[in-house]
Amino acid sequence: MKQGLTWSAAAIVVACATGCAGDVVVRMQPPTAQQTGTTGSSLATVTVLDTRQPGVAASKRESLGTPMGNVTFDPPEAQLVRQDLEAELSRLMAAKGITRKETFSALLTEFGVNTHSTALYWDCVARISLVLKSGTKEFPLTGSGTERTYSWPGEEVLRKAVVKAFEELNAGLGPVVEGL
Repeated sequence: MKQGLTWSAAAIVVACATGCAGDVVVRMQPPTAQQTGTTGSSLATVTVLDTRQPGVAASKRESLGTPMGNVTFDPPEAQLVRQDLEAELSRLMAAKGITRKETFSALLTEFGVNTHSTALYWDCVARISLVLKSGTKEFPLTGSGTERTYSWPGEEVLRKAVVKAFEELNAGLGPVVEGL
């Protein structure tokens, strides 16, 4: 009887989780001049080359090992990276008193968010990896962020994990600006 009850409970959990299955679009707002502390004109121009392997889903949700849908971003990942880098580099440059415009390129090697679940919670883990180039100098940068939720990992929870990943990535931009 006890084993039958355990299987019944597991079936109910799977049925409930399956009802939540489906793709999700994470809508991200670009940084504003007020958020970045700049006047609105960008001192940094960044070109992003997305070098991730095509056709491989970098972002997905799962529940206890069962795929529950893919995660996509609006705007797309490369555009998010460009907007973030331009805003943060411009903010750092302005703070250092740099007034000339600079051009950078970034090779995006990883951008994704996945969920890891237990019977009690989901950990949403976002990862961003890139190589930022300024002239002949290369700066490998990474950021990761985790957000835990005890309910279905929807758009808001996934967004928070990505924001944390960008914050960690941006914390590594100081040496880039120091080299200008």
